[in-house]
Amino acid sequence: QDILAWGVDDVCKFILSLTGVPEVVAEFREHSIDGQSLILLQEEHLLNRMGIKLGPALKIKAHIRKILEKLQSSQENNDSTEST
Repeated sequence: QDILAWGVDDVCKFILSLTGVPEVVAEFREHSIDGQSLILLQEEHLLNRMGIKLGPALKIKAHIRKILEKLQSSQENNDSTEST
């Protein structure tokens, strides 16, 4: 599924599956974090602006990094396929 098309509910389901902490999910909902916002989040946002504890923040950021790597890899594959 394309993370950029995720709505706030999709992001909240993803965050709940990662952390299992409803309070963290509530922060994402309160800040209206959708898929496009999710990939822009930095650890500073999670820790300072949203008040998320370090453990969950690190897990979230690590998963966002993996998703971005997959997106970039997919984009590179599409680019190389189109140029041939």
